[in-house]
Amino acid sequence: MAKKKNNNKSVNKNSEKKHNKKVEVTNNADSLGIGNAVKCCFAVVAVLGLTYLLTIYITDKNKKLSLAPLPTVIQYDVILAGQSFNQRNDEYLVLYLDDDKISTYSDILSTYSEKEGKVRLYKCYTNETLNKKFISNDITDKNPENAEDLRVASNTLIRFKDGKIVEYITGISEVSSYLENL
Repeated sequence: MAKKKNNNKSVNKNSEKKHNKKVEVTNNADSLGIGNAVKCCFAVVAVLGLTYLLTIYITDKNKKLSLAPLPTVIQYDVILAGQSFNQRNDEYLVLYLDDDKISTYSDILSTYSEKEGKVRLYKCYTNETLNKKFISNDITDKNPENAEDLRVASNTLIRFKDGKIVEYITGISEVSSYLENL
């Protein structure tokens, strides 16, 4: 039985040697860690490179699509409702209308603009945010003395002379016929 114990010891020594060899192999894994680090660095550089190339592609594509900036155009014929009383002309007209009604007036306004000796005509779009406080369907005072008291409905034409209201016309057909007859 003693021999068996020795055999067991020798078997244990052999397994320890085999086990030690395995440990040595796993200790050699440090060299593989450097390889993994190199692979990781390469992957990061590749992702950053692709991001850079994609960014260049997108910006070049946008440069080709962008239009040249449009020149700034100042609309001298369009005013805010609060400016109705303080225009430089001695006599002028202000047409209060919605943007969607401009097509209704386009022929009349182009005909009026071709007339000689005409009174200056300004447009005021009632659907703009800054003009909302001046818009009302219930007009009680058709002859206000200042802009704070001014209340108009859409499709209204007011004739000003020396900063005061001379005529107040409402309705599309009334405004159209008034402008045709001037």
